[in-house]
Amino acid sequence: MEQKPRKTRRAVWRECKWCRARGLEPYRSGKLKTLLKHQVVCEADYLLEQKSGERPQIQVLSCMVQRQQCQIAELVARVSVLETRKRRPVASCSHWINMTPKKCWAARKQNAKRYIRAILSEYDGPQKYYKDIWGYFEWYIPKELGPHDILMSALWPILEERDGKHAIRGVETTDLYFMFKQIWGKSKTQGTELEWWIDALEEVGVPQTAYDPFNVRKHGVDLDRAIRKYQATKVRAGGAGLAQGLVGLGRIWRQLFVPDVEHLTVAMSLPPTEELKWGIVKPADQPSSE
Repeated sequence: MEQKPRKTRRAVWRECKWCRARGLEPYRSGKLKTLLKHQVVCEADYLLEQKSGERPQIQVLSCMVQRQQCQIAELVARVSVLETRKRRPVASCSHWINMTPKKCWAARKQNAKRYIRAILSEYDGPQKYYKDIWGYFEWYIPKELGPHDILMSALWPILEERDGKHAIRGVETTDLYFMFKQIWGKSKTQGTELEWWIDALEEVGVPQTAYDPFNVRKHGVDLDRAIRKYQATKVRAGGAGLAQGLVGLGRIWRQLFVPDVEHLTVAMSLPPTEELKWGIVKPADQPSSE
């Protein structure tokens, strides 16, 4: 496939109007900031040259100082407005909503840890179907989980359901080829072996009895093979057909599900820079009669 030429930024060259007013060769620059710095000095020289013969030198300098005071006051006001906007509290969920697919996959282990902690934080004591917090954990994340469950724990910040299909938040199309390219690209991808999922479980504190490392590594081999087949696919099939290289990865993608709203609300309650905490909630003491 012919590689498209890389886009480069084209500089817009501008001239200094004060150099032309002074009868000099205009100073030209392709950077607006550099040109503005030159124009400030050139304007001051222009005022000195125009007023030096009419009024005393001290009055000329006084006029220049007064004009610069006005300019400094305007700049200070602009900086104050920018600092106020910067200090304005931003909704924590906006960090997750604006996350790009590639950044989401790059933070896969952090996303998985946050999702696990969000589930554990919702534990409110023994129930009919589970006796402790790890039984509650296996209720949502079974021991014999599939590769789609692990992918969901990494991609939950960008997943959404649209027209009965799984889509990426902020990406209009639901075409598998395009969505996979947004997440994993067309070159070698890190994290396909799923070792980061085991590390996430260990760092959160999930006991080894609640998951099967051998099963996770087996799914990692299958996922790595599926992603490599997709990346080796040069073009997608036309019409409603699906390229052979997308079949395996597409099967895993269709089994994904969007997490519960309660877990998403807890997971998005803090920005990615802050660590989500969780703790085992102890049940209330039973009355002595019981």
